[in-house]
Amino acid sequence: MLDRPAPRPTWHLRLALPALLAVTVLAAAPAAAQGPFRITFNVERAGSGVELSGTVVNEANADATDVRLRAEGLDGAGRVVTRAAAFVSPTVPARGSVFFSAQLPANPGVTGFRVTVTSYQFRSRSDPSRESP
Repeated sequence: MLDRPAPRPTWHLRLALPALLAVTVLAAAPAAAQGPFRITFNVERAGSGVELSGTVVNEANADATDVRLRAEGLDGAGRVVTRAAAFVSPTVPARGSVFFSAQLPANPGVTGFRVTVTSYQFRSRSDPSRESP
């Protein structure tokens, strides 16, 4: 007769592993691209909330101005449970990138995050407001 080790309960591992993988993946998650923009961000605890910080990359051949972002905390079903607006520097240069940061309140129902561009404008290279006086 062979001695086998007693089976270990694995139900808690099956439940915890997807959540752990989701948090690990979201720690440096790329958001869906909107227009000519690509967004990457990290998630960190900040005081009584969460900070999403990262970069917005403008892949267009024109400078983007008035770029506004929306940061959202999502529940397990993908529904928005918390959100905040974020702004980037006045200009995101053509083929360049800028830093952003957004604060979200803590919410125990949040299992993931999303950052999207909600509005922007392009400035052409021949725009006189670009030229120095």
